Amino acid sequence: MDKLSIRSNHAQINNNDPGIVYTGSWSNNTNRGFGDYNNDVHYTMTNNNYFEYTFTGSGIDFFTEITSDQGDIDIYIDNVFQETVSTHNATRLAQQLVYSIHGLPTGTHTFKAVKKSGTYMLLDWLRVTP
Repeated sequence: MDKLSIRSNHAQINNNDPGIVYTGSWSNNTNRGFGDYNNDVHYTMTNNNYFEYTFTGSGIDFFTEITSDQGDIDIYIDNVFQETVSTHNATRLAQQLVYSIHGLPTGTHTFKAVKKSGTYMLLDWLRVTP
């Protein structure tokens, strides 16, 4: 078990999972060598582009890279704005937890992340809590 599999009942969803719906112009970058989960990310350079993931569970965690050319991301759960998170950092750090919500009523929920600023927005992976 790798160091990211914190609990076996948590599902890790890589950025290339077919359940993730990308809206706008997105690219997949593989073999990056920066320490990303499975060595890949999806990214966009256009503000207001977003991705959505519908899951069954009581919580979700959003992992991405933080670095100097990234900015703010608006987070929604079930189409309700939650908060704006920053992915800007002076140095590059991979697999950073930038948003987490737990204690949702167990059931089907939709997580949405919208690019608001910066040059890039990346998705590395998501973790779902049953």
